[in-house]
Amino acid sequence: MKSITDRLNYRRKNFVNNFIKNGGNATKAVKESGYNPGGKGGKDPDASARAIGSELLSLKEIQDYFELLASGAAQRVEDLSITARSEVVRLQANKDILDRAGLKVGDKIDLTTKGDKLYTNEQIQRAAAEIIHRRGETDNGDTSEE
Repeated sequence: MKSITDRLNYRRKNFVNNFIKNGGNATKAVKESGYNPGGKGGKDPDASARAIGSELLSLKEIQDYFELLASGAAQRVEDLSITARSEVVRLQANKDILDRAGLKVGDKIDLTTKGDKLYTNEQIQRAAAEIIHRRGETDNGDTSEE
C-alpha cells in the first residue's frame, strides 16, 4: 500500500504546505499551488479558489497528510523542549506543549501569596531552612519546644 506522501500529487502537497505556511488561508494556498482558479471561462478567480480550497480540505488524503505533518511537528516540539541548547527555546517549546494541551501558561505565576503578603525568595528560603531545622530536632527526639 502506498504511503500518504506517495498518494498525493505535487499540487496537493504544495497546497497543504502553502496552507500551513500562510496561516490557514485556503484561497491563497490554491493560488500559490499551481491551480488555475477561474480557468478560461471568466469565472471569479477568488470564488473558484475558495471552492477548490474547500474541496481539497475535505479530501481524506489531504486530511491524512495534515495529520502526518502535525504528528511530526508535535514530536519536533517535544524534542526541542528537552534537547534545545537554549533555555529560552526549551521554555517556549514547553509553553507550546502546555498551550496545545489546553493549559494556558500565564506570563507570571505568583506562588508566594494568596493576596496577603509578598515574601522575597530569601525570606522563603530562610523559613524553609527553619522548618527543616525544626523537623530535624523533632526527629532526633528533642522535644524541648513542646
